[in-house]
Amino acid sequence: MLFEAPIAAAGLPFRALRPAGREAQSKLVDRLVRAGLLERTFCETDRRVSYATLMPGGSELLEEMRPVVIAELRVAFSAKLSVGEARTLRDTLDRVRSSACGAV
Repeated sequence: MLFEAPIAAAGLPFRALRPAGREAQSKLVDRLVRAGLLERTFCETDRRVSYATLMPGGSELLEEMRPVVIAELRVAFSAKLSVGEARTLRDTLDRVRSSACGAV
C-alpha cells in the first residue's frame, strides 16, 4: 500500500493509516511528532487551526519516498480519472491549498 514504507521507516504500525476518526488521527500525528518527523504549528489568525509541519527528518523521508508515492498515485488516479478530470481535481486542490491559512 501507498504509505507502508514511510510509516514503517518511522517505526509506526501501518494500521494507524486506516480510515479513522479525529482522535485516531490526532494520535497518529502525536506519534509522528515523537518520531521527529512532524511538529504541530498553529495558524496565526485562528489558533483553533493547527497544522502538521514537516521537520527535517520528515522532509528527508518524504524526498526518499516521493518517487514511490508519485508512482502509486499515478496508478490509482489513471485507473479512475480521465486526463480532464485529473486536471480539474488538481486545479480544485490547488485552490483549496492556496486558501488555507498560512498558505505559501
